[in-house]
Amino acid sequence: MLSYFRIYLLIGCAYFIISPALAQQSRFAKQPASSIKLYALNIGEKLPKGIQLNNVNNYSEGVIKLDSLTGKVIILDFWATWCGSCIEGFPKMDALQREFGDQLQVILVNANQTGDTKQKVDKLFQSRKQRVGYEVTLPYLLGDTILQELFPHKYIPHYVWINGDGVVVATTFAKEVTRGNVSTLINRGSISLHNKKDLLSHDPSLPLFNDAFENLGASIKLSAVFTGYIEGAGFKMGIQDPGKDSARLYLLNHPLDLLYRRAFSLKQPNNQLIFDSVDVEFKQAFLDQKNYENKYCYELIAPGRSTGEMLQFFQEDLVRQFRIKAQPLLKRVDVLVLKPSTALVGLITKGEQPALGTEVDEVPGLVRNYPISSLVSVLNAKSSIPIINETGFKDRIDLQLPGGYELFSEIQMENFLRSKGFGVVKEKRDIEFVLFKKR
Repeated sequence: MLSYFRIYLLIGCAYFIISPALAQQSRFAKQPASSIKLYALNIGEKLPKGIQLNNVNNYSEGVIKLDSLTGKVIILDFWATWCGSCIEGFPKMDALQREFGDQLQVILVNANQTGDTKQKVDKLFQSRKQRVGYEVTLPYLLGDTILQELFPHKYIPHYVWINGDGVVVATTFAKEVTRGNVSTLINRGSISLHNKKDLLSHDPSLPLFNDAFENLGASIKLSAVFTGYIEGAGFKMGIQDPGKDSARLYLLNHPLDLLYRRAFSLKQPNNQLIFDSVDVEFKQAFLDQKNYENKYCYELIAPGRSTGEMLQFFQEDLVRQFRIKAQPLLKRVDVLVLKPSTALVGLITKGEQPALGTEVDEVPGLVRNYPISSLVSVLNAKSSIPIINETGFKDRIDLQLPGGYELFSEIQMENFLRSKGFGVVKEKRDIEFVLFKKR
């Protein structure tokens, strides 16, 4: 693991976040207060007896008594209307519910703390139905106060896994919610997953060690902090107040790939990256964006510095730590150019819920209701030869990539694209690559 924790300080004397302000707004009718004593549950603890969820939409009786779900795996999906990744995950949850039937109960939970209103929810659902033909059919709860107290969290989407005995076995991010993991929990009654545990008091708009400096009465004049993954700190990034005394650049829990891309303004796909005599460990960490061990936090506090100056600091800190610099390299290489073709009309989408890769139903290589540019991005992440889109085709498409497309040779890739109606020309082009090399 490329772990790192370093702080440079010069001091003087001195995934989506749920805002507390939102939680205080009055909205739709809240659930009746529970007569049961509620407290935050930990992994391994059982649900209290007698929990009843009222005003449940898409549920025959409008009420769910959790005791009645004994024997089923329960997944609570906490979401909000302003959380795009939450909404995009609904079809996947739908697919899991359909597949596992009576062995699983998915409940979509819009907690009181989200600040949502019934009007916002109705408008969102209606818009999704009209735009992409997707209708929410899973049970969903609005204005929840009970489950948010049992399972406190700060960042969404947030998933709570409960086994058939009513025992909490995991709280996770979206990437752990897979067909395989659900099946394991159903069959075994237990599962070991990376557990999401939010730092409820953490404010990403403040410096990472703000409390420590305030306790010292110190004011930060210049600091750079680089750490490994911090559980519960979220995945936020941004630049605050460039040119002012509070100027700050930060990326929390992002993969090495994104750190370099942000610092050096890199836009090239993976097949336009060259790793020249760099350590295998660095290359693996750069290309593996899912492993939590390959995620990092970086924060720069540089009062008075501009955005450009802060990015320069960021670049220097990356090179200082990993001893790898990134620089442009123009190369004349073979590329596959996708050209206009009347046959592309056969790929025009049927208008179903957009899906890319495994985002919705875990079908590898699925491109549904996305533009050709997105297909090209998927292909360039794996293809050995760069692919350029010059089709000029504006409609969204549906296309299923075949199993093993990641291993296609240049000829196989060209033949596949032709078989789907693309005009394909192999040409020599001057392409800008990124060269990673030891400093």
